[in-house]
Amino acid sequence: MSEGKTISGKPAEDKASLPAATPNENGWIPTTVWNRPFICCCLAGIFQYLGLQMSHGILSKYTESLGGDAVAIGIVTGLFAITAMGFKIISGPAIDAFDHKKILMIFMVVLGCAFFGCALSNSVEGVGASMLLRGLAQAFSGTVNLVLVAVYLPKDQFGKGIAYFGVAQAACQAIGPSISLSLSVYIGYKATYVIAGSLEVIGALLVLLINQPSRGTQKFRISMKSVIAKEAIVPMIILALTGIPYATILAFLVIDGMSKGVPQEQIGLFFTVFAIVTIVTRPFFGSLSDRVGAKKTLLPVLVVLAVSYALLPNVETLFGYCVVAVLNAIGTGTAMPVAQALAMKMVPQERYAAASNSCYIGNDLGFIFGPVISGWLVNMWGYSAMWYCMLIPCAITIAVLVLVKLPKGA
Repeated sequence: MSEGKTISGKPAEDKASLPAATPNENGWIPTTVWNRPFICCCLAGIFQYLGLQMSHGILSKYTESLGGDAVAIGIVTGLFAITAMGFKIISGPAIDAFDHKKILMIFMVVLGCAFFGCALSNSVEGVGASMLLRGLAQAFSGTVNLVLVAVYLPKDQFGKGIAYFGVAQAACQAIGPSISLSLSVYIGYKATYVIAGSLEVIGALLVLLINQPSRGTQKFRISMKSVIAKEAIVPMIILALTGIPYATILAFLVIDGMSKGVPQEQIGLFFTVFAIVTIVTRPFFGSLSDRVGAKKTLLPVLVVLAVSYALLPNVETLFGYCVVAVLNAIGTGTAMPVAQALAMKMVPQERYAAASNSCYIGNDLGFIFGPVISGWLVNMWGYSAMWYCMLIPCAITIAVLVLVKLPKGA
């Protein structure tokens, strides 16, 4: 398989060159999506995101079992995003300066320690502290993961490549929550968190399989430019606004479904359907965004996303939740990778860390405000009103895309 070429004068595996490609620090240029470093990133990502999705699947029920109410569940669910966003001030400049693979390995292990901490906790406060540690880990691991993927992709195939990387994440969504919800019934929440933490450690070891170097190109220096890429502000806003309702689903859908009579081990099917649809549709929409642009790709799927939240208050059966999962997957599952690809396309390689940082700051904002606001709405007006309120960020996202002019080719 032809993977890339060098510019050092040595024989290359493939003589073809793409104008949009940029050589990394050892002169290697990716000429195809399916090169070894990219595949290794996907393999490591599978273990990383499987552990994360297993944690998501049981966090709200685990917090509830420890005595937490809706507000406490919302706070605990969003706590990791606070430290994740706070440490973005350091993570972006660090990724610009140091070895990308070592950063990913170290903080995947820290992520595993956060899940081991959940297993050792006996109070809501203990779980909250573990989520803060998780946020520290994700400030680095999530950002550097996207940087690595971008380095190992041809620039004119970012939409396609990041979509395929997103398929690995979606595959974890297909099985992660269902596995953890089912496991927790038989072996308990604590043992399930031990398994999730172990998956992170295995994923860290898989990073060693990446054979191409990937180091930062700048000195470690904290500045606004190294933390946020102004070119990526629009993708950051899109990720924040679509992240608010998605974080709400992760925090409250299981509890809402169980309150309507859907058993705990069955409601996890929502996430399985969500992920299957994402796996099927994400590569198509990723390639479509490369051809027709992000705006034309995003506008119709955001309308579908809004419809899914309009239906949720009236759903009372497992079948109904699965229908919503299909619609929500088309919306959320497309918006996130297309926005990420848009951000990375709009900057040169030396600014990948800042663009990636901007994307995850958007995600963090969604996960900070989504569960907390939703928990307050549930206590005030109940689940139905809360789901209807999720139409607001969807509408604002559509308005932003309509009103803002994106650069040509984006």
